[in-house]
Amino acid sequence: MSLRLCSLWLLCVSVSWSAVTRIEVLKREDLPVPGYERIAGKLHFALDPKLPANKQIVDLALAPKTAQGLVEFTSDFLVLRAKNPAKSNGTLLLGIANRGTSSIWTSLNLGSNSAMASAKDFGDNFLLSQGYTVAWVGWEWDVDEKPGNFKLYAPVIPNVTGPVRIELLPNGKQTSDSLPYPLADDKSGSLTVRDAPFAPRIVLPKSMWRYSADKKRVEFSTPLTPGRIYEFVYTAKDPVLSGAGLAAIRDYVSYVKQNGVVGSSTTAIQRAIGFGISQSGRVLRTMLYEGFNADEQGKQVFDGVWAHVSGGGHGGFNQRFAQPTRAVS
Repeated sequence: MSLRLCSLWLLCVSVSWSAVTRIEVLKREDLPVPGYERIAGKLHFALDPKLPANKQIVDLALAPKTAQGLVEFTSDFLVLRAKNPAKSNGTLLLGIANRGTSSIWTSLNLGSNSAMASAKDFGDNFLLSQGYTVAWVGWEWDVDEKPGNFKLYAPVIPNVTGPVRIELLPNGKQTSDSLPYPLADDKSGSLTVRDAPFAPRIVLPKSMWRYSADKKRVEFSTPLTPGRIYEFVYTAKDPVLSGAGLAAIRDYVSYVKQNGVVGSSTTAIQRAIGFGISQSGRVLRTMLYEGFNADEQGKQVFDGVWAHVSGGGHGGFNQRFAQPTRAVS
């Protein structure tokens, strides 16, 4: 398999109908399955808070802006496709990453794992052999930055404080947990416990918990008991523009349908399908409910969505102090 590292191929996009301003291809390589390729890199976005389509992005107006009044951010992306455009069926299948990982691959392709490093990982190669262009876009800001993960690099909103709730469901004798956002007031904090979702909360004494020396964790003097439901609430600062993740999905799909997967593509994409499992399915439901299936020009984004085993729920992915990898509301 030949590996071609592209020297930061930067594609500048000047079209006004897309919030994708640049596609940075960092790696382009042949796949273990002959005739197919992988394209990976960073997507660059700029959102105009004044546009009606962006009004639903919580706290967008408070985010840092460029001299042109735009809010910029980036996201990881990955595309798998046939190298011969004639083998494309004209459909983009966007897998919504679940806590950073590409779970769609093993679900629909019968692959052995999502690493996609060997021919065995491609299983029966159903998706690519049927002509689908398969892609992923990072939409979660709080996943680890590591190979195989798709991460959103969203702006921080300074000088904003508010309450943050951490739900703790210990499987073992848990003695600490990380704070998802920086601590704003070390005098704040409350720990409660209950034995069922609708049972009354019991406030536990302050002596049972403390902040770590670096103020990045809450530590418990008595280990938490498995099977009980704990909640820790504290005053945090500097929320992340979490709703930018939904905009990243929206705007990349819109871009692909008008420009191809990396801009100067000869593979025409006429339609797009979103696929998500569990939490990722709730992302798709949330996008539909909150109006993210229309792009900045009002054009339809996904032509179909498959929200698999996600129930009827949505998620708190577009709110102040959101914790997309930890909680759904």
